[in-house]
Amino acid sequence: MLIFLPAAATLGAKERARLDYVTAAFGDASGVGTVAVIAALSLAIGGAVSGIVTDMVRPQRVLALSVAGIGLANLMVGLSLLSGPPRIPNVIALTAFEWLASGMAIPALLKVQAALVPQDARGSAEIVNTLRLGIGGIIGILLATVSPSVAVTMIACAVAAFGVTLGTLMVGRGIPAPQRPVGRESSESGLWSVLTTHRALRLVVIADLVLTFAVPTQLSNVVLVEEGDAGLVLPVLLTGVLGVLLGRLVLLFTGSLGDVRRALLISFGLYALVATSVVPLAVSGVLLEYEYVASLVIFITSALSAYALGLLAALVQQLVPDDVRGALSGFMAAGRSLLIAGSAAMIAATVLPLSSEAVVMVVAVLAAAALAAVRGFSGITAHAQ
Repeated sequence: MLIFLPAAATLGAKERARLDYVTAAFGDASGVGTVAVIAALSLAIGGAVSGIVTDMVRPQRVLALSVAGIGLANLMVGLSLLSGPPRIPNVIALTAFEWLASGMAIPALLKVQAALVPQDARGSAEIVNTLRLGIGGIIGILLATVSPSVAVTMIACAVAAFGVTLGTLMVGRGIPAPQRPVGRESSESGLWSVLTTHRALRLVVIADLVLTFAVPTQLSNVVLVEEGDAGLVLPVLLTGVLGVLLGRLVLLFTGSLGDVRRALLISFGLYALVATSVVPLAVSGVLLEYEYVASLVIFITSALSAYALGLLAALVQQLVPDDVRGALSGFMAAGRSLLIAGSAAMIAATVLPLSSEAVVMVVAVLAAAALAAVRGFSGITAHAQ
């Protein structure tokens, strides 16, 4: 977890830097949405392929290779920015390369993570992993804010990624290669068999994907670029990451004990309530007129959605059998990415011809619809069925 903390910090730093260089290349908010879609599609491809591979080979090698690829992509972005404003084809190509490598890292990291803890701690390990992302995100945003330039930020992220690659190789030496199960042709066919027979796991996976689409992770970026208010960038991004950190801290202490469905409905129900109550604030102009209002809304919704999504991610890792962990992780990474891409495209397509207020209304409708859908998943539980 300590070795991968710098990797989490690069995510926060790149989020801040990407707003600048992507907007400079495209000229308006369409760039943020376009890059988000490309990133999500690339991550889906990388995750789907890596998920199957990591059930058959040593996952630490796949993990080290993918993190090195991320570092190389960041280095190329940083060096290209030193020579002048970015060109759209270069931004698209390097985004695709970076997120393809990022997709490869997700199943491999989860396989390595599961190999380092006992069977009954797999869910807790994932909760700590999501907490690492929150802490690293805050560190990264703060460092990017004091960085002398976007190019320096991206080069620093590359250096951090290469350091994480070396650390991964050292720590992963003692992890054995996975054993192929007898009587099962592949992890992919085994995954569908598991999802068919394991009702609790199937319900958790469906709930995770439903909420992933309903929570628009690119909303803040698109609205900030569209409104062009530079004063909102730091407080909104920082409070968003702080909210995620709070949600994951609460999850760390509560875990997945007790009535999981109840905890999920309460947390996401409150998210839907806040998302709906924000609509009149957006229509009246109060939401973006006062930075503390927008920051508070982002903080609360980020905390609530981080808790709900973190709870589901932990349950997936706790319930899935080891021999298909990579395949399911890759499938989940691909599914989440495609849904995030669809959500980002919908936001960009709404905000450009209409307004930021229209986007807020769409988010409220999505939240209410997702809450209604999740209410039907009565079998969501921390125990196998």
